[in-house]
Amino acid sequence: MNVADITSSRAKLRRAREHFQALKTEIEEFGTQPEAKSSILNYRRDGAWYVVSLNPLPRLTMRMALIAGDCLNNTRAALDHLIWQLVIREDKEPQKANCFPLYTEPDEFEKRCIVPASRPRDKRYPLYGIPLDEPAWTIIERAQPYNRPKKEKDELAVLKELTNSDKHHTLLIQRAIINQEVFASRIRWNIGVQPVEELFSPLPMSSEQPTEIARFRFAPNIEIDMNSAMEVEGEIPLRPCVSNKEISLPVKELPQLIGRVNEILDEVAALPRVEETILQTKLFNP
Repeated sequence: MNVADITSSRAKLRRAREHFQALKTEIEEFGTQPEAKSSILNYRRDGAWYVVSLNPLPRLTMRMALIAGDCLNNTRAALDHLIWQLVIREDKEPQKANCFPLYTEPDEFEKRCIVPASRPRDKRYPLYGIPLDEPAWTIIERAQPYNRPKKEKDELAVLKELTNSDKHHTLLIQRAIINQEVFASRIRWNIGVQPVEELFSPLPMSSEQPTEIARFRFAPNIEIDMNSAMEVEGEIPLRPCVSNKEISLPVKELPQLIGRVNEILDEVAALPRVEETILQTKLFNP
């Protein structure tokens, strides 16, 4: 029987890491630091509420968005190359439908992979050619996002959504607050000032207009000058993210995503009749 040569999958991941390093360098040269000055905040009244907004930050460059897309697409391609080789390993001819499936619902995996596998003549499904009861299939099924506690936020689910978007339009790359908890922990109120209620708004940030990040309500009949009453200790923590407007992935988490795919390759590499060239193995640094 044939063997699966996963050299191209490893090479794709190596290229993805090169794109990440290039993106990291571009961001550093652009002058984007992990934090931004607290002077980017503004305040307004909304009835009994005092609203805190974050002014729009300059959008990062189109070049950075393209590099981020290249990084993600090479990572996704590593998985698809893997399926192609696993089909060859079974002495089958890969089909256009072959790809590494990524589903957040087990019913979808069953409908689109398990059920078609029971039809001998059906070649129009992602795992065509890979036996249902073989270890390779098990590795693929175990990697599905629906097996993770936060399936919608699983790295592979995010990878699928962002690469699908990048096929049709350029991804966004912008800066966003790390999380509301970190922001809340840095707020300090002057003596005699304390809100009776506080709400922190969901993100992501808008790149076109101020984004509401928090609102506070104080005791009745008290006028507050927010510029002097509230201080942010240190600086507001921000991070560059790549996004399709619905899902955002922090740039610093790209190596973690690449590493997740590399773990899948490692599992497959341990199976019989799987090989990779010595030269590429030396070049690749997981």
